[in-house]
Amino acid sequence: MATFASPRVQVTEIDISQFVSNLPTSVGVIAFAAKRGPVTPQFVSSTRKFKELYSTTQYRLDKSFISHYAAISFLQSGYAGLWAVRAVSDDAKFAFIVVNTSDSTSATTTPTSGMSVQTDRSGPVIPDWSDYQQQGITPCMFLYAWSPGDIGENIKVAIPQANTTDKTFQLVITETLPDGSVEVRFDGTVSLNPDAKDGYGNSIFVENVLANNDYVRAVVNPNTYSDYPKTFTTAVSLAGGDDGTAVQVGKIVDRYNLFSNTEEYDVDLFIQGGIGSDTLRTALVNLAEGRGDAVAVLDVDEGTYKVADIQTWRNTNFLVSSSYAWAIAPWLKVYDYDNDAQLYIPPSGLVAGMMARCDYEHDPWWVPAGLNRGRANVLGLKIYYSLAERDELDKLQINCFIRKPGAIALWNNRTLQTQESAFSFIEVRRLLNYIKKNVCRTLDQFLFEPLTDFTRERVVAVLDDFMAAIKRRFGVLDYRVVSDPIGTGNNPPNQIDQGMLTVEVYLKPTRAIRFIWLKVIVTRTGYNFEERMV
Repeated sequence: MATFASPRVQVTEIDISQFVSNLPTSVGVIAFAAKRGPVTPQFVSSTRKFKELYSTTQYRLDKSFISHYAAISFLQSGYAGLWAVRAVSDDAKFAFIVVNTSDSTSATTTPTSGMSVQTDRSGPVIPDWSDYQQQGITPCMFLYAWSPGDIGENIKVAIPQANTTDKTFQLVITETLPDGSVEVRFDGTVSLNPDAKDGYGNSIFVENVLANNDYVRAVVNPNTYSDYPKTFTTAVSLAGGDDGTAVQVGKIVDRYNLFSNTEEYDVDLFIQGGIGSDTLRTALVNLAEGRGDAVAVLDVDEGTYKVADIQTWRNTNFLVSSSYAWAIAPWLKVYDYDNDAQLYIPPSGLVAGMMARCDYEHDPWWVPAGLNRGRANVLGLKIYYSLAERDELDKLQINCFIRKPGAIALWNNRTLQTQESAFSFIEVRRLLNYIKKNVCRTLDQFLFEPLTDFTRERVVAVLDDFMAAIKRRFGVLDYRVVSDPIGTGNNPPNQIDQGMLTVEVYLKPTRAIRFIWLKVIVTRTGYNFEERMV
């Protein structure tokens, strides 16, 4: 009860208008190796942005990284964004250059080795300033490539002029691309002083200005905040960049595991991207199960396309059973416009994109398969399965693309669950993921509310409205929301004493049509069709 000392009208607003939101269920995740790109997760919403971040030329895909084609397929076929994260080996290095103060005898110092990568891949390990302090030379700034690897050595920096009065200076950063063209990555006036601002009140502290630059970042020596760098007009290349050894599967798994926290990342689809490893497949399944709100979209290896080979693989090497994943075969033949070549790409990116498109145009429980929602705009398939072969693949929980007149389409809806149940089908798994994700966010609003029948009835009403909407959209055939009065039924006194409210949702999920039984009955000429045969 509100308190008061003298007569007054006290107004208190009470919001009991809660409803279950309709959160998207189509944000993808893919981890991969690359020659270019940051090692921190990047949200990408277009193919152009992906190429700018991760392809060497910035406009043409690198053919040596097949997983890039999966990412592009997702972005082209879906209406959703993608969390992309680059994996690098432990011995990869960031290229950088040391810029010295105005009173130093040399404007820059070229390092003999690049910056190491942080263990958590949050960025580089910044060297000690004392390592570059010499007689007559005081380092004031490290400029380093935001992409670890050899690619960083293509970046050049210059400081053509400085203002000795306000200690600002012009910084010019360029990059030479493989075709010989030069791109300006930054050209502006900055300062070593963290408090420096331009005429509009915007910070011009070089660390802040470059904080969101996709190519170069800066670190300033705290002892030189009041100084400015020595100018040099001839551009100097960053040095010490190193790709390191080949990226192992374990590093790819580590990158995916960044997304294990449901409260930090709201994601739904883990895309394998053609990296052929049962270790990775199992890790993605475990990741999706651990989150409880995502699905792993897996590829069968490009070379494992014959049914006999898939049987051996599934029964010997990959014994995973889970409704949180589905596996797709075979690889898809596409035309790479960037490189003017035909090649086979993994289907996981395209299928994840088809799932995202279903979410956008329909709902998650609509299956992205068949001729209505499962068509693939590709040139062909690695293999064309017969009906008998498809029956065998169905027993192995493997979904496949097939050829129909005028179309190539995904032709099954099996999850990897080996035990037959409603969760053997992707539409049911995604329905439950959708319900859990949206309902849990709403029920958070009721935590720490009074545990009374009034609160319980509000919870039931919110869930009933939510489930009714799903029923109208063909997600369930029927449902019941059950929460008995406080102290009775599924809310017994001992649970109430622990502050626990129980709400049960019973539902009958809508299934996708898997078989159509057409009966054609031939009758004699004089048969009366009004007398229908049973």
